[in-house]
Amino acid sequence: MTAYTALRATSAGVVFFEEHAARVSRAAGPAAERAFRDFAARVPPGCWAVSVEASGELSARPMPGSRLFDGMPSRSALSPWPSGAGPVEKAPPPGPYAALRENGVSVLLTSPDGGEIWESCSAAALAFDGRGLIHPPDDRPRVRSVAETYLRARFAARPAPIAADSRALVLVNAVKGVCVLAAPRSRDFPPALLAELRAAVESSARRA
Repeated sequence: MTAYTALRATSAGVVFFEEHAARVSRAAGPAAERAFRDFAARVPPGCWAVSVEASGELSARPMPGSRLFDGMPSRSALSPWPSGAGPVEKAPPPGPYAALRENGVSVLLTSPDGGEIWESCSAAALAFDGRGLIHPPDDRPRVRSVAETYLRARFAARPAPIAADSRALVLVNAVKGVCVLAAPRSRDFPPALLAELRAAVESSARRA
């Protein structure tokens, strides 16, 4: 079994370090996790695509960064996953999302009836519902996101459906961190909460 993850490293270490290590362990076991932790102890700043075999063999290649950018336009499409499938582990490229992606556009993936946002083609979705941060319920199929896992734990995020017409939506992934979409998608997301999320992303960086 091969574990795959995409990450960003700073001078302080790997952003979402523990969540990446857990992803590698789930997918490929303890030898792979040990190899990842050794890699994280010495990786220089930058963005990296990392594959680890169950044997502990690790390969890493530099990435140019995330395809996400603040102010990114978006459109909606049906998710490739059936309802009730639950979270899935991140697949190496090209993966099941490759055919859905468009340069410069974030494709928001919805439930079969189009009523809920489950994730995007390259990031997890979080939203503000007027009371606090929410994330899709755990039975909604989507990639098991290291960014979502970290942020929902630290901000006491609640599981709740994210409406397809939400105007308080942000996207999160391991390389970009938090992405604000073009209006009106992120218009009602509180600026103070956004700043707190971004600070939490940077504070997650660790080495071994």
